[in-house]
Amino acid sequence: MKLSRIWVPLACMVAAALAITAPALAAPKFTVAFAEHPYTFATPCDPAKSLVFVNMVLRNGADTPTGPVHILAQDGAHALEGDLTLPQIPAHMDVQVAVSLHRSAASVAPLVGTHPIALTIDASGTGGKQNLAPLDVAIPATFCVAALATPTPAPAAAPASFTPIHSRVPIAALTTPTPLPRFGANASKVANISVLARPAVPTNVKNVAAATDCGAHVGVLGALTCPAMIASGDLLLIWDWKGEGALTDIDGYHIYRVDSGLKTLVATRSNGKDLTLFDIAPPAGGYSGKCYSITAYTAKAESESSSAFCASGGAVAKTVRMPASQARSSTKRHDDAGNTITGIGSLAGRGAPPAFTNVMVGYSYASEKHTLGDSVLNVIYRGAVAFDLTTLAKRRVVSARLHLQIADSKCLGCVKAGGISVGNNYSCITTIGSGNEFWWRNGNWIEIQPSDIEPNDVGPDISADVTKLVASWVAGEPNYGFVLLNRDERLGAFDNRQCQTSYSNPVLEITYY
Repeated sequence: MKLSRIWVPLACMVAAALAITAPALAAPKFTVAFAEHPYTFATPCDPAKSLVFVNMVLRNGADTPTGPVHILAQDGAHALEGDLTLPQIPAHMDVQVAVSLHRSAASVAPLVGTHPIALTIDASGTGGKQNLAPLDVAIPATFCVAALATPTPAPAAAPASFTPIHSRVPIAALTTPTPLPRFGANASKVANISVLARPAVPTNVKNVAAATDCGAHVGVLGALTCPAMIASGDLLLIWDWKGEGALTDIDGYHIYRVDSGLKTLVATRSNGKDLTLFDIAPPAGGYSGKCYSITAYTAKAESESSSAFCASGGAVAKTVRMPASQARSSTKRHDDAGNTITGIGSLAGRGAPPAFTNVMVGYSYASEKHTLGDSVLNVIYRGAVAFDLTTLAKRRVVSARLHLQIADSKCLGCVKAGGISVGNNYSCITTIGSGNEFWWRNGNWIEIQPSDIEPNDVGPDISADVTKLVASWVAGEPNYGFVLLNRDERLGAFDNRQCQTSYSNPVLEITYY
């Protein structure tokens, strides 16, 4: 069953999505960028106070706080100047600041026109000063006209209050900031500083390894479709996300492909925070070597990228259908003289591949009362099939299903629950289990280990989930094949009943990593 790339629970189906990012190169621990609007003007204008604000974002990517951070702004046109000192920037935090520019003391340079503002950032403990290329601040002729009629400005003073400027992300960066693993939860304002609010980063990005992985990521209904999704051979990415502080909800996730220097958006999940699985469509050339990363987003912000998950040859499940390598039946006969005879029954698998002979499962009870002694002839039949799993040694089995076709079925007195008679597509197998020896090497009665595996009972095709048995054999336990029987095995019965089914074309379907 092929599922859509982005899906949500509808009726019987639930969808899922994935997000992934690329491995980041090592980058400076302390970086600087201008905000989306690099500068803004004071409103209303007051020559005695700040006239222009240079809007910047400082990023501390280190595991420890910085020391004091001093920012100096100098105007190449000699009309404006300003500085700002921060006590520190916490570890793994973005801080947005507004550096106030006021008229330079005793300056007679015109305010109108373009002012190249050079900025120097001296962050204690981060490896020295950073000098940014000048930012051109263009002041229009209409700015502050009335207030500037008085030629001598009063000494500059810091604004009493300041509303933080735009705090959207991503930032138009002068340098490329290093992705950070965590951020402060909520935006907060201290004087001219506002902390950028970003969602927490998705974690534990990996591929689905078994159907049980799906429940926590797409819910119960989604988990029901997981085996079919795995069998499709698509890469299924799952991840975790946990809100921090007051930021506990998001709009969804972005999935990126990030190998080979890419950061290409693959898909967007807009289903909130709970659906954390995504079916990645096969890329050109297959999945091997392709890397993916996830971000969480809200209407205003996007988290940093998760650690990248890079697919290898074993990242995508494969499904194989294997024919039987061995097959035979065995019988036990009991007559009115008290004799019990064991027979080998049909035999196949002596060649490679075998010329398969149908296997028989069930019983035949025939009895008749006589004056001088009753007559009885009872026969029970067991079948067995085995598959060569050596090519899958140590693989991780996701699912395994045994398939058989009914070649012929005879039922006399056979009824299903409720007393309903059954036809010739009725299957007489009630139990499938493991053998306890290499039964294809001898003609003994085929024994079975305790089992609770029950196949469907109506044909012409029947099947049974044998995942646990196959997984144990692939992991290294002895593989004695499957034994097929009917629980109504009564050699001493005095009855007239029959349930005999002949099976052909056994196939073992295995999905594995």
